[in-house]
Amino acid sequence: MSRSNNWSFLNTSVERSFFWSLALTALPVASSFVVSWVIARFAGDTVWGTVSWTMAFATALLIVAKLGLGLGASRLASEYGNQHTGSLRALLSTAAWMRVVITLAVAALTFAFARTIAGWFHSEALLWPIRVSAAIVVCASIYEFQEHFLVGLNRHHTVSQVRSAHLLSRVVLTTIVVTAGLGATAVLTSYVAAWIIGIAIFALLLHRFLPPVSDPLPVPQIRRRLLAISLPLAVSSASVTIYTQMDKLMIGYFDTVEEVGQYAIARAVTEVSLFPAFALVMTLRPALASRFASGEVDTGAALIRGSLRLSLVGGVLFASLFGVLAVPLLTFVYSDTFAYAGELMALFAWVIVLRSMSALVLPALVAAERTRFYAWLTAGTAALNFVLNIVLIPRMHARGAIVATIVSYTVLLLFGLAQVFGIFKVQVGRRAVSLALRTVLAGAIAAAVTWGINARFPAPADWSVVGWALGHVALYSVLVLAFRVVGKRDLSALGRT
Repeated sequence: MSRSNNWSFLNTSVERSFFWSLALTALPVASSFVVSWVIARFAGDTVWGTVSWTMAFATALLIVAKLGLGLGASRLASEYGNQHTGSLRALLSTAAWMRVVITLAVAALTFAFARTIAGWFHSEALLWPIRVSAAIVVCASIYEFQEHFLVGLNRHHTVSQVRSAHLLSRVVLTTIVVTAGLGATAVLTSYVAAWIIGIAIFALLLHRFLPPVSDPLPVPQIRRRLLAISLPLAVSSASVTIYTQMDKLMIGYFDTVEEVGQYAIARAVTEVSLFPAFALVMTLRPALASRFASGEVDTGAALIRGSLRLSLVGGVLFASLFGVLAVPLLTFVYSDTFAYAGELMALFAWVIVLRSMSALVLPALVAAERTRFYAWLTAGTAALNFVLNIVLIPRMHARGAIVATIVSYTVLLLFGLAQVFGIFKVQVGRRAVSLALRTVLAGAIAAAVTWGINARFPAPADWSVVGWALGHVALYSVLVLAFRVVGKRDLSALGRT
């Protein structure tokens, strides 16, 4: 096979990669929104709460099952795809077998002790959802590993196509199950079926298109390098899971499954708001890795500066929007039952800004192979988050989990960006500070105007609230352009790097 028919590292501009990465990140956001809407609106908050709790539990199990091997293999795929294409198959098989063995062990233990685990949470109704979570662990682990490997090769276009098939399958199967009134366990089983479809497609493509083995690096050398990168990432992955999933488990322990459902809806809307930042992260991971490996630190610094600015603009946009219109928007989309979730979004607005900016930290540190620092940083802030959850959730319920997240992400952002700026020699001058202040000012003015109009003429929870939201977005966009925060020249410069 010729090189043009093989999947080595695909060199493309950041602008083109970001387009596909945006599509790649938007797909799960869109499907998650549709799935959450179908379940919450037509099956009720109890089924939705059970599904959310089970997915959080499975994600916690994946901390051990994944062992950081997905991101580690992705990082090495970017390097080998440029310098050792004949070793890509050896890298894939070595990392995949390590991942599968650990994943199957975790899944087997979960299934065997499902009844005991359900007893810990004082709910016999969780028995079968926990058993199904064992299958979720296997499928999610293998599927995510395959995705990360191709993202490392900068194959965002291919991944987006496969992800489309997987997520469309999930939406269709979930809709069928909910329409039939089959309950939470059946919904979770439909998730498993959709993952199997994606896994099969990825397996066929990787077998067909990876370059043939040619003078490969020794497997022990690949394994040592893989573990050196992956083990610290396993620690950081555990920490991220504490931020994003453990709070649901703890709310379920201290409160009710309905409280979990309300919190999960607000959290899901927050994730929707973060998809532009996550798309940027998926683009930056291979882009920064390839540039750092070739010594182009100045180009990496330019990427970081431009990306951080765009992340702040996106974060402030969604934070200002949900800070004033969350209740009518969520009750319109999900029903009046979830008005409380809309109230929670006022606090989640702060999380949106913090996570939009801190999303840059991981790809930059992975590119520079500073995974050990990231592991220590996320472990420390996750421990802080865990302690705050224990203290605040019994007193403040779901709001306590949000406050714990805000404090923890603030610490992660400050220390993480300091390290990234030092590695890539990013200078923060008066212009950068001025741009940040102008971005926040644009969001504050847009929010104040929308809030003032809403106070006098309350936005109804019907289709007209969409017009209110579009008006807010338009006003913010005009202010951002008027304050010269982002211009066409800035976007073109970022795309050329």
